[in-house]
Amino acid sequence: MLASDILQLLGIIFEVLTFIVLIRVLLSWFPGVNPYHPLVRLIRGIADPILTPFRGLLPTFGGMLDISPILAIVVLEVLAEICFSLSADVLTGQSIGFFVVEAIEQLVLALIILVAVLVLLRFLLSLFHADPWHPLTRAIKAMAKPFVQPFEGIVSSRSSLDVAALIACVAYIVVFLIAMFALNWLATLV
Repeated sequence: MLASDILQLLGIIFEVLTFIVLIRVLLSWFPGVNPYHPLVRLIRGIADPILTPFRGLLPTFGGMLDISPILAIVVLEVLAEICFSLSADVLTGQSIGFFVVEAIEQLVLALIILVAVLVLLRFLLSLFHADPWHPLTRAIKAMAKPFVQPFEGIVSSRSSLDVAALIACVAYIVVFLIAMFALNWLATLV
């Protein structure tokens, strides 16, 4: 019972941290907010150390748009979900190996979903003829490039439609399904 309570508490902490990061992002949208106010300093003191590692991973766009909080929020939510899921499993009396496999499963599946969504965004940008010089369009294409590149040249296309991204998206969905079934099967063995 203690392990379940600890995991529940960790899940709640991750949810609260997600909320604080979200508040930090919203505060940055209002230039009139006093950065020296004690509450604002508390929020920044909690959120900024969480955001710092993610800011090194993702570039800003146009010097103004920082999308690193999105990645931080996704990671915090995945961690919270892992804690809540493992907490429920502790109550059922599963083995520690099962917990490890399930945590790995959730992490791997979340990463595959992120890649598939990124590739899908690239495809949708080509489908709706988004401005190729817009910073967000360029950023999405650049971030998705390593995941689409293995599929380029499979089908030659003269249109502006990014067929390689569509094929990559379908492939990542298939990889997701295979990984889900394989990891579920592995969890039953442990």
